[in-house]
Amino acid sequence: MKGVSKSSIGKCLYTSIALGCVMFSGYVGPGYSAGTQTVQYFLTRGWIGVFIGPLIVGVLNFFSTYIGFETCRRYRPNSFIERVQIQWRTSVMRKVISVFTDVLFIGATFVGMAAMNSTICSILEYLYNIPTAITTCVFVVASVLLAVYGMKVLNATGTFLTVAILIVLFYVGFSGFQTAWPLTQQWMAQKLSFADFGFNPVYGFYSMITIVGSCLTAANPIVPSATESIEHRWQSLLASLVHAILSFVGTVIFTVLFAGLMPEVASQALPTLYAMTGLLGTSPIVINMFAVLAIACVLSTAVTYMYGISERWAPVFAKRTRKISTFVWKVIIAVFFALVSIVGNQIGLITLITMGYTVLGVLSFPVSILPGYFLYPYRLKQDKKRGWINEKGVWSAPGKASDPEYVYLP
Repeated sequence: MKGVSKSSIGKCLYTSIALGCVMFSGYVGPGYSAGTQTVQYFLTRGWIGVFIGPLIVGVLNFFSTYIGFETCRRYRPNSFIERVQIQWRTSVMRKVISVFTDVLFIGATFVGMAAMNSTICSILEYLYNIPTAITTCVFVVASVLLAVYGMKVLNATGTFLTVAILIVLFYVGFSGFQTAWPLTQQWMAQKLSFADFGFNPVYGFYSMITIVGSCLTAANPIVPSATESIEHRWQSLLASLVHAILSFVGTVIFTVLFAGLMPEVASQALPTLYAMTGLLGTSPIVINMFAVLAIACVLSTAVTYMYGISERWAPVFAKRTRKISTFVWKVIIAVFFALVSIVGNQIGLITLITMGYTVLGVLSFPVSILPGYFLYPYRLKQDKKRGWINEKGVWSAPGKASDPEYVYLP
């Protein structure tokens, strides 16, 4: 199969673990550096948010990741757009989902950039009393320059940043577990429910599990790599398990820490720093190390947002304005979204998480995530019946599964 090498088992094993870690790294920046998502999605749903909520999300996370990797292995899409077209075979749905995905991506970039700016401003103001106006100016300039010129640098340092901040976070989590656990037990014993936080059971549960979307932040960018490197089904299983287990364990460490600080922690924009500087009494050296790594990871996430939106729309605009090059459009788009991020300081990080991310998750989950649980096995069964999937379980028909001639209902 084109793009797939005959690798040794050792290389396949390494690749699988690496893909799982890359998937998890997409959740590290926004998910753990501030800790706000952990609190707002799980602990504001009551006692089930400490263990049961993360477990349910972990299971959904595993199946979503597995379906994504297996789609790459079987059908070999070159991009996430091709993967979407493989899932949605009718011409109407392909157009609808493409428009929906674009709108959602623009919305996610608005919210994401604002949240990243707000996070960095909050960290620097919380620890060093640096005015948000100064931080915002530096953030705008740095994010634009990195989005236009520095993606290679970020790609090269991305793994290091992820590993480094994980070491710090896990160190803080495990070292503080003994201190936090008695308080967490007391909080869980109250048996607080969705209603105690203003949610009805249906919306409370549904909005909680939509955090799966945040866990799958890297699912779209990773498609080309997965297509080229996954050769066996066990690789998909292993990579998905690595991602799901890391996400579950990492989330539970912090739900335990933060539950011991409820309800006060729910009003904190930076729960992780709040716990480190308060309950846990973390060393100032570790706190400062965390701050530097967190800012780097958050900035990396923000740049990824802008790079993605620039790569998507700059060529489109350049075709319609021949006097303005693609590069110039990339700069214009990057500057626009960087300036929009200033809104983050006005809205506030907690509001961006509870409103912005939640609305995006509630809208995207039933369209971008949930259908995959049903459409993937259906497509696979139907494609096998039609003889498009061979005995090895991979696409063997002429052309690509995303081509118009392979359209069929539903």
